[in-house]
Amino acid sequence: MRELHFPVGYQDFHEDKHINFQLNRWYSFGYFDLDKTRQVGQEVTGLSDWKEVLVSYGEQATLAGNILEAAFFFRAAEFFTLPSDPDKDELYDRFSARFYAAVADADFERVSIPFQGAYLPALHFMPATPQGVIVIHGGLDSFMEEFYSMARYLASAGYEIVLFEGPGQG
Repeated sequence: MRELHFPVGYQDFHEDKHINFQLNRWYSFGYFDLDKTRQVGQEVTGLSDWKEVLVSYGEQATLAGNILEAAFFFRAAEFFTLPSDPDKDELYDRFSARFYAAVADADFERVSIPFQGAYLPALHFMPATPQGVIVIHGGLDSFMEEFYSMARYLASAGYEIVLFEGPGQG
């Protein structure tokens, strides 16, 4: 797995503000590099071909052995896929399988947090001597795995991290 970085600044990858935001989203967490994100922004003409282009990049990244990058190309493809589209669940599964394969040797555990008679999925990062605890929760349209790069960085700085998602996410 390549080293992740957090680039600074908001880029103009696409003229459509929604597409541009999503490309910045994956780029800013370090999952896509600048040149490839620019290339994607040039190839995508709109929401009508978003899924096709991002899936193609996910397949290319898989073949190249860039599994974490591939995971987030499939996540990006899934993002604008409507719930009625039969590909939505498959794209999520492709994202999830690649993500967990890419981070299989990482120092965290998957846990379930009891909540209202069910469980919330969570990732728990525990450094040897924690300096404090940080709880990270995404919003309505995110999965906890998206914040992995941030959680890994904060855990390497000595913080215990609990990263979870609420009901209906993931």
